[in-house]
Order: sequence, then C-alpha cells, then structure tokens
Amino acid sequence: MPNTVDPSKSAQLFSNFAKNPVVVCFIGAIFVTYILMAVWARRKDLQDKAKVKISVLEDNDPLAEFRYLVRIRTGHRMGSSPSSRVILTLQGSEGVCEPHLLTDPEKPVFERGAEDLFLVSCAFSLGELRSIRLWHDNSGDHPAWYVGSAMVHDLQTEQKWHFLCNSWLSVDIDDCTVEKEFPVASETDMKGFSNVFFTKTTTDFCDGHIWYSVVSRPPSSSFTRVQRVSCCFSVLLCSMLTSIMFYGIPTDPSEQSMDMGPITLTWSQVIIGIESSILVFPINLLIVGIFRHALPRKNKTKKKTEKTQKASEGSGNVENEAPTFTLQFDQNDLTVDFLIKDIQRIIYLFAYTMRCPLPSTEGNSQKPDVIDLLTELQNLIEQQHLLHQNQNLSVFWTYSNHLLKQLENLEAEVKLMGPSDFSRPGCYSQILLHVQNLKKLLEIIRSSRPIVEKQVSSSKPKKPSRKGLPWWFVYVGWLLVAGTSVTSGYFTMLYGLKYGKDRSVSWIISIIMSFTESLFFTQPVKVLFLAVFFALVVKKNNFEDGEHVYKFLKKVNGCPGQSRVCLAKRNCTHNYYQPPPPGDLEKMRKNMIMQQKARSLIMEILVFLGFLWMLLLVAYGQKDENGFYLIDHIRQSFSNGISDTMSSNDVFTWANTVLLENLFGENPGFITDGNSKLVGSARLRQVRVKRDSCETAKSMRYAIPKCNAPYSWENEDMGTYAPGWDDLNFTNGTEDTITAWLYQSQSTLNSAPVWGTIALYRGGGYVMDLGSNVQNATGKLQYLFNSTWLDEYTRAIFVEFTVYNANVNLFCIITLMLENSAGAFIFRSVLQNVRLYQSTGGFQSFLMASQVFYFLFILYYMFVQAKLLKRQKWAYFRNKWNLLDLAIIILSWSSLSVFIKKTVQGNKDVENYHKHKDQFPSFHDSAVMDTTLGYLMAFLVLLSCLKLWHLLRLNPKLNLITSSLQRAWSDMSSFVFVLFIILIAYSITCNLIFGWKLSSYKTLPDAFRSIFSLQMGIFNYDEVMDTDPELGAIIISTCVIFITFVILTLFVSVILQGFSEERNNHQPSEEEEIVNLLLAKILGFFGMKTRKHSNKEA
Repeated sequence: MPNTVDPSKSAQLFSNFAKNPVVVCFIGAIFVTYILMAVWARRKDLQDKAKVKISVLEDNDPLAEFRYLVRIRTGHRMGSSPSSRVILTLQGSEGVCEPHLLTDPEKPVFERGAEDLFLVSCAFSLGELRSIRLWHDNSGDHPAWYVGSAMVHDLQTEQKWHFLCNSWLSVDIDDCTVEKEFPVASETDMKGFSNVFFTKTTTDFCDGHIWYSVVSRPPSSSFTRVQRVSCCFSVLLCSMLTSIMFYGIPTDPSEQSMDMGPITLTWSQVIIGIESSILVFPINLLIVGIFRHALPRKNKTKKKTEKTQKASEGSGNVENEAPTFTLQFDQNDLTVDFLIKDIQRIIYLFAYTMRCPLPSTEGNSQKPDVIDLLTELQNLIEQQHLLHQNQNLSVFWTYSNHLLKQLENLEAEVKLMGPSDFSRPGCYSQILLHVQNLKKLLEIIRSSRPIVEKQVSSSKPKKPSRKGLPWWFVYVGWLLVAGTSVTSGYFTMLYGLKYGKDRSVSWIISIIMSFTESLFFTQPVKVLFLAVFFALVVKKNNFEDGEHVYKFLKKVNGCPGQSRVCLAKRNCTHNYYQPPPPGDLEKMRKNMIMQQKARSLIMEILVFLGFLWMLLLVAYGQKDENGFYLIDHIRQSFSNGISDTMSSNDVFTWANTVLLENLFGENPGFITDGNSKLVGSARLRQVRVKRDSCETAKSMRYAIPKCNAPYSWENEDMGTYAPGWDDLNFTNGTEDTITAWLYQSQSTLNSAPVWGTIALYRGGGYVMDLGSNVQNATGKLQYLFNSTWLDEYTRAIFVEFTVYNANVNLFCIITLMLENSAGAFIFRSVLQNVRLYQSTGGFQSFLMASQVFYFLFILYYMFVQAKLLKRQKWAYFRNKWNLLDLAIIILSWSSLSVFIKKTVQGNKDVENYHKHKDQFPSFHDSAVMDTTLGYLMAFLVLLSCLKLWHLLRLNPKLNLITSSLQRAWSDMSSFVFVLFIILIAYSITCNLIFGWKLSSYKTLPDAFRSIFSLQMGIFNYDEVMDTDPELGAIIISTCVIFITFVILTLFVSVILQGFSEERNNHQPSEEEEIVNLLLAKILGFFGMKTRKHSNKEA
C-alpha cells in the first residue's frame, strides 16, 4: 500500500513550509518552467504555421498545364541545410522537364530535417518518371546539402514515385560533386531494412516521442508544441506523485527476491510498478490521444468558402477559390526589353527540351534584335522538324502544342504593345507578321501528322483517410491537463511537507536520476527496438498526404485554363539553370577547401590559445611568489658570520651563535622570524673520508707522514667508531649521542645525494639531531666540540631542517653545507619551498577547474593525433610538429603522474611527521617530486610556445624569418661548428693559464661559461688583467676579434644573405592564400572590401 496523507491537514502541513521548503519550491519551479516553455512553444507554433505551405515556383511556365507535386526531405545531419540555390529537373519516359529553381520568398526552404513541397509545372506529360536530377550553385556560406529522400506526385494521373537519395551535394564531402541524378526507388528498395528503420526512427523521434517532439515537431502536425509541452508537464507531475506515494515503503525481510545479475526484483516492487502504471498512464494516454486525433477547428471564413464552393460547383465557377499560378501584369510592363527576354526564354526552353545546342552569341556585344531572335526560333523549328519528321513518338510533336500556345501569347503581347512602343517605323508590323508566320509554320507542320494531344486530367484528388475526434474535444484535453497537473502537484507538495527535509531532498535526487535515465536511455532504446521491429516484420512506410496537401490539390484541379496574357518570370540568362562546369567546380572545390583550412586553422589557434592559457594557469598555480622572499629571508638569516676561510673552531662558533639563535626564536617551536615553525628537529650530518686514503709523494714522506684524499664515493668512510673517532669495538654515551659516531646509509636517513661546490655527496653520514629546544641543542654541540667531531677527515657538514610558514602556506626545506677544501670550510646553502597543504580559497577551486580543463584539452589533442596517426601511419613520425604535439601529450601525462606522486608522498611525509614530532622529518622525496613537476611544467610551457610559433606561421613576417633560416641553415651549421671549436680552444687555454688562480676558470665548464659570457658583454676584465696583464690582454683581444668581429659578423652575413634571397625568390604558399582569405572574411565582416589581384580568380 502507498503512503497516506490527510488533505484535511493541509494548513498544518503548509505551516511547516519554512522548515521544509524543498518539495514546494521544486513544484513551483516546475510550474514556472512550464509557463516559460509554453510561451516559447506558442511562438514556435506561430512560426510553424508559416512553414505549412506548398511553394508554387516563380519560374513555372504560366502556359504549362501539366503539374507535379515534388516533396523533398532534407537530412538530419549537421550542416545539411544549404545556403545555395537548388535546381531540379524531372526526367520521364517521354521527355525532360526544364530546370526549376526550388525556392520560396515567403519561407525558408531545405532546413535541417524539414520537408518541403513544391508545385512544378511542365509543358507536356513526362510519362513514367525515371529519375530526378538535383544540383546547386554552391553559393552562400554553407552551400553543402544532404538530400534525404524525394517524392514526385503526378497531379494528372495520381501516380507517385519515390526516390531514396541519402547523399551529399557538396564540393568537399562524400563524392565531391554538387550534381546527382537519382533513379526511381523500387518496391524492394522502399521495404529495405535501412530505409524502413531510418524512416520509422525519425518519425517516432520527431513526432511520436512526447518529449523529443517538443523540439522537432513536424510543422504540418495538428498536435501543437504547446499541447505537447502540456502533456509532458502532466506526465511529469503524475509520475512524481506516484513516485513520492511509494517512496520509502519498508519491505518485508522475509520476502523472497529474484536476482537477475545486478538487478534484484521483489514481489512488492512488481506490485508498486503495476499500481504506478495504472495511476499514471491511462489518463495521460487519453490526453495525448485527444490532442493528437482532434481535428482542427474550421473558422468562419473557411465555412463561407466551403459554402461558396459548393454553390459554384454546378456552374463551374471556381476561379475565385483557385490559387494563382500566373502573374498578371499592367500594360505598362510590356516593353521591347521584356519582349526580347520572352523570346529568348521560348528559344531556351525549346532548345533545352529538344536537346539541341543554343545559337552562339559570343563576340556579339550588341543588344539582340527581336526580328533576329524570331528568325533564330524559326530556324530551330525547321531544323527540329527535319530531324523528327520520321519519328512518331518524338518529343517535338509533344512539345509543339505548348510552343503554339507560347506563340499565341507572344502575338497577344505584341498587339498590346502597339506601334508606338517600337523605335523604328514598320518594326511593329514586321514583328507581328513574323510571329503570325511562325504560327502558320507550326500549324502546317502539325497538320502534316495527326497528333494525339494529351488532355489534362481533371480528376479530384484522393482525400486523406483520416478520421478523428470533433474539434471541441481539445477543450476536454485541456481540462484533463489542468486537473491532473494541479491535483498531482498539490498532493506531491503535501507528501513532501509530511516527509521532512532530509527525506524530501533524497526523493528529489532519486526522481531526477530516474527521469534522466528514462529520458536519455530507456525511451530512446524503446524507440529503436520498435523501429527494428517495423523494419524486420511490418516493412511498411506511411506516405499519406496531409489535410493541407489535399486542400491545395483540390484548388489546383479547379484552376481554369488561361485566357489572358501571362507574364513568365523565368530569366534564362541565369547561370544556375545549368550545372556548374567541371572547371568552375574544381575552382569551387579548391576555394571550399581553402575556406575549410582557414576555419580549421582559426579554430586550431583559438583552441590552442585556450590550452596555453590553461597551461600557464596550472604552471603558475604550482608556484608562489612569496616563496622567493621566504627563501631569501632564511638564507640571509643563517649566512651571517660566514667567511671564505673557516676553520673547525669557526664552524662551532657559527653553530653556537648564528645557527642556534636563528633556529630557536623567542616563540617556542618557531625560528627567529616568529612566523616560520620548525618542523620536528634540526640535524647535523657529517661526511668523511677513510684514513690513509691517498699516498704522499716519496720525497715528502719525511715531512708529511699522512695524506687525506679529497671526497669521492670510493673514499667515503662508512665505519663505526667510538666517541673521538676511536677504533674501539664498543661505544660510550647516551642514545642521542651514539648516532654521531655510527654511519647511517642514505636509505636509512631517507635522504638523497646533494650537489656541493666541490663534489656530489651521498645522502648518508654521521648524524646528530639537535632536538627541539635551544638548551638541548647547545649541549649536543658542546659534546661534539669536546669529542673532536670535526677533524682532518671531515669533508662536509650539513645542517638540515624544515620550517613551515602558515602565512604563505609553504614548507621550506633547508640544507646548509660547509665543505672542507684544503683545510678551510666553504659555505653553501640549498633551500627549496613546497606546498603540501592545498589552499581552501576561491583561487584553489579555480586552479582545480583549470587543471580539469587542461586535461580535457589534452584528451582532445590525443584524439586529433590518433586520427593523424591512423591516416599518416609511419609518415606521422617524420613530421617534427607531430613529434612536438606527441611530446606535449607525454609530458602532460608525466606531469599528472608526478603530481599524483607528489600529493601521495606529501601526505605520507606529513603523516610521518605527526607520528614522530620530536625527530627530524625528511621531506626530501616531496621536494624532489615538486622540483620534477616544476621542470616538467617549464618544458611544457617551452614546447607550447614553440607550437604557438608554428601556428602563427601565417604571419608574413614570421613566415619570412622561418623560411630565411631554413634557406641559410646549411651555411649557418658550418659557422656554428667553427664557432664552437674556437670557444673550446679559448676555454681550454684560459683554464690552463688562469684556472689555478681565478674561480671563473677553475674547471673547463667554468672557463667555457666565462668565454661565452665575454661575447654577451658580461665579463670581469679586472680579475684577468690583475692576474696577468700582458697575456690576459692578448687572449681577450684576440678572442673578441676572432669571434665577435669575424665569426659572428660572417654568421650574421649568412643570415642576411638567406633573408635577401628568400625575399627576392619568395614563392606564395597555400598558407598565404589562407591569410588573404581570412583577411577578406574579416574585412567583409566589417563591411570593407579588399583589392583583388588581377592574376587571381575571385
């Protein structure tokens, strides 16, 4: 049984609205949404009324008596609606109809998924239709057209022919053609699976599906969008009521259930489903059925029209009700120019029907004369008579009747004009006489052979077999919609107020999920299964005409014959009445490809700019500008009292004063600045070498009895000692001091090798934790001093600790190094900050969103590169820009993996610190991950900027620079090699001469860096001149002369030579044409015109 609610307690329930407004506000939002959707649907219904119209073509011949109703469906694919002019010809067993421009000035035609009807007139009966021919002139911004299907209805014989097109007419899609001929579909083709399935699926989604049809409703349907929106509103509220009625009903634990894989079904659930269906579907199916089958109401004007039509049927007077298929005109419209165009039209249609070439007019720039045109027409008639006099079934004999009507109409036009309309005297009589002679010639030709003229059938059109409910049933449907909606909404609010806030929220979430699943999965799958059933079993398509088609055809058949002079609007000089020639088609295809490349390049640049913006946000979001100031402050604080020559006693003095004073501030647990907390404790670590690790020269052994080697991993001491570095096998001291004499490996200390000024040191050594307070640290330092912890075998001392500054949310990992070099200690500091706690402000949310968008871009680029790889195969890896994109993708995913590793390692290090707060915590692994992530992000930014250079190659200056460097690269590479050899030579020379005195030349890399800096103007002349004035002056002067003034000057000359050759011999590339096209489009958008080059096609 469902949950119950007492309507008599409505006031009591609504008094708790402030505590539980969830369901009431949800229902209110649905009602407001319905009102807005109904307003939108009403506007769309008014627009659809204008689309329910059969277009009478303007270029129909007013004297043609044979009419065909052409129905064309445009496909549902993206970009299937054309902006170009579409032309149609009908090809039958008895001839070919002249081309017709399919357009309507009162409504848009060939919209995506739409169906358009056109009335086409023909001069003679085409007989059995064999095919239709469609093409367009490829004009407009989106000329491509996807033709779905077509149907031609012969209004004389009531025959219908179907054509299954399903193809693109486009210069750059599919067959890359704008012209195709489609044969008549057979009965087998019409019952084919693909045709029936697609037709049924489209019909069910566009008209049958109550939700989807709100957007895609056919304009000819009497089931309006407002009614569909109202039905959806009623179904939704009824479903919500049944859902909340049965929501949260407890089940019997002992009830048996049936497991079907992931689905568990109980008997109570089955009963609830049946009860819900009984409550929801019958009433809503009744509402939908009423709206769908109610006949439209006839207004007063239509009733008067029907009465008048019935009264006039006896007398045959239906002219007032017949649609106007011809255009009457005033006598002032008749001019010589009009007469010339009319004769040219007659010649064109006659020549097109007879399939004979038109008289050539090339080289004749003068205005054509009426007499000359009539002479051409006479020659054509005589020529075709000679060709077809022995053919009984020739098109010539069929068309002659229509040609005679055209000549009669032409004679009437000349008579209406009169002699005053012609410039030359006697011209009127000559023209009139010539037209009459043409009539007589045609009558003589026709009388020589008996012609069976086909009369236009006057049979009435078949009325559609639609039976429906009376129009006033619509009011019953609206009453049911209002009743069910208000009742369901009211009781749903009562249930929501009764359930409480938490239960109401969970119910709303469940109903939204259930509705979404039903709308986007269950119902579409149901439609597809139904379409498959029809395609496999029923195999039937319904092509019945609508009521508006029947009324139109009824008027067409009642239209009387023409008894007045008629104006034809066809202008045969238009190029679109002929399919584009192959040469023009190739130019169109090339231009279209250029436009596509331009659009794709603009899109690629815009997408990449978005990608680069996200990358910069992610890269700089990992860093904090406050980190530099934190590091600089700590470095200055702990480097006081440091000198270049420090003995072991000076080291202990510095540690007892500067180190401890800054390490332990006034606030317990903080260093001297009072803002940075000391994390755990600091520790000292010593790295030593083995005793007697080197041999003294024999001549000096009497003076120097022992030798201590420089630090190396082979000479590092890893032994265990007693205090004072005694070799005894036992140790004395506390647990805190024993570690100072025991070697601990790098893995034990959770450390890593450290680069120093002199060498690369292992992460292990002899360590001493200083503790968390100054007294303990002072005592341990004094113990180490008294025990001679620093001696001649000490090679480096490391002071390691970590601080956390909550003001900037940064950990700072500090390593202070004192390296022993020839008896003196050299100071060096390594500091690194890392963020292990994510911020909680708005910027952090923005940064996370940027990271998500960045990897969405990466997924998009992976998809693009996968398509390129599939198309290019192994040639993909020979393109350097493809490799650049591949490197960006690999580095991005590497950065993501390092970021995840850093996050996991950071949480692990912080957790370890909280477990051992009094010990030294190692954050080295987190710091390494953060450094690696920084390097990866830096390289990503570098590679992305290189790709931006490639995308901006359309800039003429950038393209010229790139081409110049490519042209000069062979000579440049030789100069680079020579320059490198000279730099190496001078570096070796300076290292050998000054390396023992000056730190800038102590090693070969240092010397190379100094010589290279000399070319940049960054050089310390004084230290070289003070060391050796004569030799130093020679080396510096010759280096500057040979490298700066000779080699680099020649190097620049090679580049300038390549630049000059490239500019003089520049060949316009396809990309430059794309640039010109882009500029033309941009300037055209702002109403400006560009100059066209005389040597290029427009």
